[in-house]
Amino acid sequence: MPTLYQAQYRHALYFLASAQAYTELTRELNRPEGASLELFDQDWNNIQTGQGWTAEQAATDTEAAAMCSDYAEAVSDYFLTREHPSEFIAWLQSGLTAARQLNQPQAQAHHLGNLGLAYWNLREHERAVEFFEKALQIERRLGNRYGESVQLSNLGMVYRDSGQPRHAIECYEQSRLIALDLRDRRGEGSALGNLGLVYADLGELERAIELYMKHLEIIHELGDQEAEAYLFGNLGNAYLARGELDPALESHMQALELDRELGNRRGEAADLGNLGIVFRHLDDPQKAIELAEEQREIAKALGDKLIESNANGAIGNAYDDRGDTARALQFYHLQFTLAQEIHYLRGQAIALWNSALTLDKRGEHSEAIEHAKSANLLFKQIEDPTAASVQMQLDEWQA
Repeated sequence: MPTLYQAQYRHALYFLASAQAYTELTRELNRPEGASLELFDQDWNNIQTGQGWTAEQAATDTEAAAMCSDYAEAVSDYFLTREHPSEFIAWLQSGLTAARQLNQPQAQAHHLGNLGLAYWNLREHERAVEFFEKALQIERRLGNRYGESVQLSNLGMVYRDSGQPRHAIECYEQSRLIALDLRDRRGEGSALGNLGLVYADLGELERAIELYMKHLEIIHELGDQEAEAYLFGNLGNAYLARGELDPALESHMQALELDRELGNRRGEAADLGNLGIVFRHLDDPQKAIELAEEQREIAKALGDKLIESNANGAIGNAYDDRGDTARALQFYHLQFTLAQEIHYLRGQAIALWNSALTLDKRGEHSEAIEHAKSANLLFKQIEDPTAASVQMQLDEWQA
C-alpha cells in the first residue's frame, strides 16, 4: 500500500499532467478562452490540491519544487481568464521561488512575466513594469529573442495604459522588429495591432485602421479567433471615432459574438461597453445604460477596476443624455475614484471632463472650469488630442 507521501505525490503529478494537457490543447486551437477550459473547471479542485501540496513540499523536495514551478506555468491561461489575478499571484510566487531554488532562469522569466500580467490586470502599473523588466533582463541574458519580444510587448501595454504613448510605441516597434527577424507572424500581428491602439489614442485614426487591417490579414492567416474578436473591438472604436456608426456597430457585434462563443468574460465586458457607446450615439440612452450595467457586473466579478471605471463613466454619459445630471455626476465620481485608485490617467481625465460639461449644464460654472482645468492637465500629460477641445472650451468659458 502506498504511503501518504506517495499518494499525494501521484495525485499532484497526475493533475499537473492534466493541467498541462488542457493548456496545450487550448494553445493548439489558438483559443485560450475556449471550451476546453471547461476541462479545467471540472478538475479545478484537484489541481488546486496538487499545487498546494507541491508548494508545501518545495523547500525540501526537489521533485515537488519542479512540479510547483510547472503548476504555475500550466495554469497561466486559466487564471488569466477565469480566476481573479490576485489568486494567481500566490501560485506564481511559489513557482518563482521553486524555479530560483532549482536554478531555472527560463522558468523564472516565465513566472516574472506572468506576475507582470497579473499585476497589470489589477492595474498596478508600477509593479507590472517591475516584473516585466526583470523578465526582459533574463530573456536578453539567455539570448531568447522570442521571449524578449513578448516582454517588450507587455511593457508597451503597460506604458499605453499608464499614459506614456511614446514609450509604448518604442516598445511595440522593438517587439515588431524582433518578430520580423524571427518570422513570427503572430508576434508581428500583435505588434501591429498594439501600435494601432496607440495611434488611435493619439487621434491618428487613418494610421490606426491601416495597422488594424494589416493585423487582420495575419489573424485570418493564423485562424486566431481570440485575436479576431479583440481586433473587431478596436476597429469598431476607430470607426466610431470617425463617426461611422454602422460599421462600428457591426464590428462590436462581431466581437461580442466571438467572445461569448470563446467564453472570454473580460472581452465580453469590453464589447458590451463598446456597444453601449454606439447606442448612446444612436440616441438610445436606455439601451446604453443596460449594456454598461451588464459590463459593470462582469467587471466586478473579474475584479477589473479599469473596466468597472469605464462602465461607470458610460452610465454617467447615458444619464446625462437623459437629462438626469445629478445621477450622471454620481457615476462620473465613481469613474474618477476607481481610475485614481488604479492610476489610470486617461480615465481620470475623461471623468473630470465629462463632469465639467455636466456641471456647466447645471449652471455651476466655476466648478465646471476647475474640473476642466484638471482634466486638461491630465490630457496634456498623456498626449491625448482631447486636450485641444478642452482648451477651446475653457477659453470660451473664461472669456
